[in-house]
Amino acid sequence: MAVVRGISKETKVNCSIRWPNDVMIHGKKVSGVIAESSYIGQKLSFVAVGIGVNCNSEVSTEDPANPATNLADEAGRRIDIVKLRMAVLDAFAVVYDKWASGDDVLEKVRSTLGTVGKNVVVTMKSGKVLKGVARGIETTGDLVLELHDEKLVVRAEDVERLREI
Repeated sequence: MAVVRGISKETKVNCSIRWPNDVMIHGKKVSGVIAESSYIGQKLSFVAVGIGVNCNSEVSTEDPANPATNLADEAGRRIDIVKLRMAVLDAFAVVYDKWASGDDVLEKVRSTLGTVGKNVVVTMKSGKVLKGVARGIETTGDLVLELHDEKLVVRAEDVERLREI
């Protein structure tokens, strides 16, 4: 959500989240976010977050089913990477402070989630492929996937890839 807010603030380009960790503009991937965490017993020790954003360089994808874009093309101008970085970090600080003070940031995440209501194919790390409709996310951040008349909760850490169809 912070990446979406930072990009939107700096470039004035609207974007959304493709669950669980991509940022999309007009159906094209512009950014990816990955987080790794460590626990000592039940206590969180740290979280490391990596963010990649396609800014000013041409992008190409080998898979036409997963097109990519860059911010310069979408904004119609060269992107100042330092300003973009600061906008994303500032947005992260605001979201983190709200979360730490007990605010429900999940509703704001849900409002930027572009995956909801779309037909998706989810490839699990186990190799299993699920086709259904993304119906929302749980309070845990897990995806609610409707398969025929059945609802299934999919955990991000079990997913290899999600694509919209």
